[in-house]
Amino acid sequence: MTAAINDPDGAAGALWRRVRELEAIARIASNFTFEQPLESMMAEVAREVVQASGSALTCIVGLGDRKTKLVSHVLGSYGAPENFDETLEKAWRTAGTPVVSGPMQNRKAQVMELGEMLKVPGYEDVRAAQLRAGWARMAVIPMIYRAEAVGLIIVAYPESATPDTPEIAFLEAISNQVAVAVENARLFERAQAAAVVEERQRLSRELHDSVSQALYGISLGAQTAREMLSVDPPGVAEPIEYIVSLAELGLAEMRALIFELRPDALASEGLLPSLQRQVAALKARHRLTVETDLAFEPDVPLSTKEMLYRVAQQALNNTAKHARASTISISLTERRGVLTLTVRDDGQGFEVASHYPGHLGLTSMRERVGREGGTLTIRSSPGDGCTIAVELTISPE
Repeated sequence: MTAAINDPDGAAGALWRRVRELEAIARIASNFTFEQPLESMMAEVAREVVQASGSALTCIVGLGDRKTKLVSHVLGSYGAPENFDETLEKAWRTAGTPVVSGPMQNRKAQVMELGEMLKVPGYEDVRAAQLRAGWARMAVIPMIYRAEAVGLIIVAYPESATPDTPEIAFLEAISNQVAVAVENARLFERAQAAAVVEERQRLSRELHDSVSQALYGISLGAQTAREMLSVDPPGVAEPIEYIVSLAELGLAEMRALIFELRPDALASEGLLPSLQRQVAALKARHRLTVETDLAFEPDVPLSTKEMLYRVAQQALNNTAKHARASTISISLTERRGVLTLTVRDDGQGFEVASHYPGHLGLTSMRERVGREGGTLTIRSSPGDGCTIAVELTISPE
């Protein structure tokens, strides 16, 4: 008969075990971030479970298939034999998951004896590894998110230990945390994929609206110049000037787009060159007068520079497309520890309190500025242009 997982020191020992478990839960929660891969987080979860338990030999975190309700992939493990993750996944692929499918489908924790279970055809290598590792039984805990099982936590124990009710409660608390982390990672991955598609579509539109049209104009201008060489040589100067202007437009556009495709460019080149590149592309594309007051490179974190660059980019593009302006000014100044980015135009203006399809970027501007602790001010009225200003305190007054 197996002994339950109980501390021989009685109530004091049980209390100490609860403390270890609560500390493990807190560490696991603090470790869940978007900055590290899901597999790394799950390996750390498995380690915390084994070390907090005191009797568990191994912990495996498995990802479930939402359609089949079967576990399909090992996200992380601790204490398993070498290459066991691959061995287990191979068995799941070739022989299915009859050993652990019940808890996944009925969404209830279960303690299973391994003696007969692993005699399922296709699990020979898994059984051999289990015997070498000394596993006798396992607790299988479904990871539940909004009443749906998204995976399993599998914890193996030796012959001398059986998980008791407090141990199962601890594992269920961990599984609830892990389920949320797995779902968040899935949603974050989906959002990233959507953002990539959106950015590709935007770049495609920019290339079509600017560079491809410039190249087409260059081609037409070159054909015109070639035809005029034989009939009006002095008149060739005009189409050549046209070609040169289009080439400059295409070059400015390509430089701006290439810069946006390089995530390290802002860090290596700085904010001012980045803003000047945007201004050059805007002037070439829209034939606008752009006045600049960009005298210094601000001493701020890269995230702040990226915010300022994106806000300026959005403001310049909105002005060029919607404001019907003839002149735009952009300035970056610092006074008494306050950094200020200002984009101003003499266009048709708009009612700031109203909602316009063309001004949806204003919401994203506010969000970007807010994340960096700054303030965004928008001043505009019909017929009176628009001023967008970002203020950010960078040092005490």
